[in-house]
Amino acid sequence: MELWYEYKRFMIIDLDTHQGNNHKHDHSDKEKFYIFDSDILTGDKSTKNAISMGIEGENNDVEFLAELETKLLVAFDTFKPTFVIYKAGTSCMEGESLGKFNLSPTGITLRDEMVFSQALNRKIPILMLLSNGFTKTCAPAIADSISNLVDKFDLFEDFIPSEKHWQARSLKKRQ
Repeated sequence: MELWYEYKRFMIIDLDTHQGNNHKHDHSDKEKFYIFDSDILTGDKSTKNAISMGIEGENNDVEFLAELETKLLVAFDTFKPTFVIYKAGTSCMEGESLGKFNLSPTGITLRDEMVFSQALNRKIPILMLLSNGFTKTCAPAIADSISNLVDKFDLFEDFIPSEKHWQARSLKKRQ
């Protein structure tokens, strides 16, 4: 991506609280990578050093989203990324044994909307990666969040064929 698209500054937003620190070891160059993480309380010193900013403590929707909003603004304004990689895990949901934030499905939707808003309002491309979440409530929460993002930000507007497209295609087949 750096060579083909000339992206030089990558922000990795890892809001999956299930520990997985590989990217923190692989992307420790702070001039090139900014790691915003929700697993900041890790005991791994090299991992902790790679994290530029994070969310701390055990929260609920209101506390988590307030802290996220404040810190995302600072992170985007300070680092000025050219590309965002967003790890949107759901192990932070209520009922998850591996997470710690107890977010509701609505909290997941608002969290994802907040991250996308920060990137898209600045015209920064964003890649969303889905990860973790092991309870039956995770899949519907993820689906609802993605539907909200598609509607809120008109995602895929240019990629989803319109009704006119399908009608024209149907007419061509009959002729």
